[in-house]
Amino acid sequence: MTRYRLRLVCTDRGTHPSRQLGVLVGWRVGDGYAVSVEAHDLTEPRSVTSPQGPGEYADRATLGRTHRFTCPTCGRDLPMSQDRLVRLFTGTADAGVDRVDVSLLP
Repeated sequence: MTRYRLRLVCTDRGTHPSRQLGVLVGWRVGDGYAVSVEAHDLTEPRSVTSPQGPGEYADRATLGRTHRFTCPTCGRDLPMSQDRLVRLFTGTADAGVDRVDVSLLP
């Protein structure tokens, strides 16, 4: 099974060096992707959401879950729903993108 990785970074719109905030890991499931989030602080990554493996589909409660990504450099605090993360991952994985600067997201 092929896993895809998407790094979430912050540059505060180019005003500071790139800081990694998290990594989305996904794999194909049917016509879409199952996506999990690895949140990072300065010491160690931890898994913060499901689905944990292929074939496990998120229920409505999981899709509504919100994850917060906070930049340790500029303090940008970006809450993102699981549903938005899945849509972001799907669009970038299909386009071959492996890094997104969250400070540039609308």
